[in-house]
This record gives sequence, C-alpha cells and structure tokens, in this order.
Amino acid sequence: MSLNSKVAKIKDELCTVSNNLNSLETESKDNVDAELWVLQSALRKAATDTVHLITQSKKETDILLFQENDSITKSLITQLNVVIKSLNEVVASSDRVLQLGMIHVRKVEDFRNESLCTMRKSITATVTQVEHKKATATKELSVKLGEASRAAAELAKKLKRLETKEKELSSTRTKLSSKQREARRAERRQAMCKREAEECAKRAAAALEMADRLRKRAFWTTFVSFGLGIGFAIGDLYNAVELGTNASNYSNEARNRAASASQLRGECASVERQVASLESDRRLLESQKASLERRKEQNEKEIDDLQSSVTALNKEIASANALASDLASVNQKTQELTEKTRLLSRNLQQLKADISNCVENLMEQRDFGELTARKANRAYITDEKRLQILKSAGEVLPHIEQSQKMLPSVGPTAKAHQEKKPAKCRNTE
Repeated sequence: MSLNSKVAKIKDELCTVSNNLNSLETESKDNVDAELWVLQSALRKAATDTVHLITQSKKETDILLFQENDSITKSLITQLNVVIKSLNEVVASSDRVLQLGMIHVRKVEDFRNESLCTMRKSITATVTQVEHKKATATKELSVKLGEASRAAAELAKKLKRLETKEKELSSTRTKLSSKQREARRAERRQAMCKREAEECAKRAAAALEMADRLRKRAFWTTFVSFGLGIGFAIGDLYNAVELGTNASNYSNEARNRAASASQLRGECASVERQVASLESDRRLLESQKASLERRKEQNEKEIDDLQSSVTALNKEIASANALASDLASVNQKTQELTEKTRLLSRNLQQLKADISNCVENLMEQRDFGELTARKANRAYITDEKRLQILKSAGEVLPHIEQSQKMLPSVGPTAKAHQEKKPAKCRNTE
C-alpha cells in the first residue's frame, strides 16, 4: 500500500471514529435524558403525593373527629405508603440513570483505549515513515544535485575543448583544401614536365645522334677536303653540343618538377593525416559530448523526479500532521465527554444518596405510623401525639424539592423520546 493510500485510509478511519464518537454521545445522551425524564416525573409524583398527604393531615386537626373515626388514621397511613412507593420509584429510577451513566463512561473509556490508541499509533507510525522517506529523498536530491553540477562543469569543459578542436579542424580543412589544390597543380606540372622531359629526352637522343653524325660528317669532310670543310665541321659540332645541353636541361627540369610534385604529395599526405587525427578527436569529443548531454538530461530528470517526490512528501507530511491534529481534537472531545459523564455520575450518586436517606427516614416514619395505628386505642398515646407523628411525614417534601433542583434540566426532546420508546426504558430498567 502506498503512503498516500495509507494516509487516505487513516483519514477515513478517523472520520469513522469521530462519527462513532458522536453517535455514542448522542445515543447515551438520549438514553440518559429519557431515564432522567422518568426520574423527574417520579420526583414530581412523589412531591404531589407528599403535598396531598400534608394537605389531608392538616384537614384532620379535629381531635374529637380523629378519635371517633379511625378510618382517618388509616387513610393517612395509606397516603404515607403512597408517598413511600413514589419515593421507592424515584430510587429505582435514579439507580437506572446511574447505571446508564456508568455504562456510558465505560463505553467512552473503551472507545478511547481501543479506537483512539490504535489510531494514534497508526498516525505516529505514518508520520515517522513519511519523515524518514522525506529525509531519504532530500539526501538523494542533494547527491543528485552535486552530480548534476559536476556533470555540467565537465560538459562545459568538453564543449570548450570541442569548440577548440572544431576550429582547428576547420583551419586544417582549409589548409588541406589549399594543399590539395597545390598538389593537383603540381601533379599537372609534373605530368607536363614529364612529358616535356620525355620529349626533351627524345630530342636529346635525336640531337646526340645528329651530333654524332655531324661529328662523323665533320671528320670525313675535313679528312676528304684536307681541312677545307673544317668550318662546316665546327658548325656541326656546335649544334651537336647545343642539342645535348638542351636535352640535359630538359631532363633536369623534369626531375625538378617530379621532385616538387613528390614534395607536394608528401605535404598533402601529412595534412591528410592531420585531418584524420583531428576528425578522430572530433568524433571522440562529440561522443563524449553526447554522453555528457545524456547524463545531464538524466540527472535533470532525476532531480525533477526527486523534487516532485519531495513536494509530494511535504503534502503527505502536512496530511499526516493534519491527521494528528484531527486525532487530538477527537481525543479532546472524548476527554470532555468522559469528564462530563463522570460529573453526571457523581451528581447521580449524590442524588441517589440523598433520596435513599429520605426513603429511609420515611420508612422509619411509616413503620412508626403503622405501630401508632395499631396502638391507636392505647391510653398512653395521646391523640395529639398520634396526629403529630402522621403530620411529620410532610418533612420529606424539602428533600424532594432539593433533589429536583440537583437534577440536570431535560428538554422536550427527552420527553418525546420517552413517549416514543417506553419499551426501551423498561428494558433498560
């Protein structure tokens, strides 16, 4: 289960717990209010019966009538028993209210121990998990930012080197192009010189051959003419020497042109090797550049993902903190409800004690009244004393009125609830 899902689940559980607490408070309040209404009704009835007893006893002030009619004594004792019965119902009702209050207190305590404690542990664990996850993500983000910074610096260096290499490569290519043009011109000149050298060699060979014939002719001319044709012989020899010189010059020029072309070819080859080396460096740098760019993009993506993760974790932490705040609110509400219920229980216990004392006094008075009734014809008990004893039953009225004041006020809703659900109240009893 993802952390977001876990937080959402805890929110739902917390909402359910809060609703359950509200339902528990409403249900218990309805039950207690309904029984309080019964208790107040019983107190009102007891007060009415007691007032009736007091009124009836005040009417019977005629001692002679009291002596002649013993039914008056019996009716007063009967009315006294009615009051005692009403007060017994008050005691029973107060017992039921007290029991409901204690049940409600136990329910609230169980609710806090079972639901809220478990919820608090779950929220604490979730907040701890979120904090740990955020710390880990923040640490990873810091590492990734450092890696990205180093990669960016390294990429900048590589780009600068690549720019320098590209400038060198461009210059070398320009130089290579110029050298290649020179080499092609040199090759053309070499070819032309070679053709000229070959032609000169042919001419030189022809000139040498001609010179040889001229020398031979000059010799034979001189020999045959007995020196008269020496001028022609000298001219032939001069022409032969000139032709040989020209042939030698052509051969030298051809060799020079061939050497120049060879030198140009060497320079072109050197430039080509330089260009090839620069091309290799450029390809290596471009590969490194592409690798660094991919690494940079990957780091940027990882940084974006980590930043998004940290942002999401901040939201989750806020949600978890809100959960803790909501839980504190529910816990406070539960504590207030518990204190309120405990206060109600203490009031009910005090009310029960007061009413029990009243009932105990009335029962003593009732027993004494019955004893008085049985001994009504005895001479040692005066009629005034007997009537005074019966009238003393009215002393319970202030206790009843005080008990009514001690009870919390109950609105018409409790009355309607009591009227609609009498079976439920009887079952509670």
